[in-house]
Amino acid sequence: MSDCRHKEPLLSSYADDPEMSELVEEYLESLPTRIQSLQSGFKQQDHLRLTRIAHQLKGASAGYGFAPIGEIAAQLEDTLRTSQTVELDEVSTLVDDLIDLCHHAMASADKPAH
Repeated sequence: MSDCRHKEPLLSSYADDPEMSELVEEYLESLPTRIQSLQSGFKQQDHLRLTRIAHQLKGASAGYGFAPIGEIAAQLEDTLRTSQTVELDEVSTLVDDLIDLCHHAMASADKPAH
């Protein structure tokens, strides 16, 4: 298990921006589908699918104020793109960390902004 495991909700850096609240909410609503795709892609060892999802999360997460998700997604994408032989344990850890962060971001939807 990686050090990135969170115990608290992961808040968007735009949590206090009323103009972004609807967009952030839509992003959070998309996360369960992305989590399911990550789980399915990992189970099927579909590295192309995992790379695509990681790439999408990397780009979208920063735009919606969830930089930690983007950072782990970038690590996953880089691992899948640059490794000649993909280390299943490393990919598993990154997928688990990414899913964990997504869950904590979704939990932030239930918490009031600071």
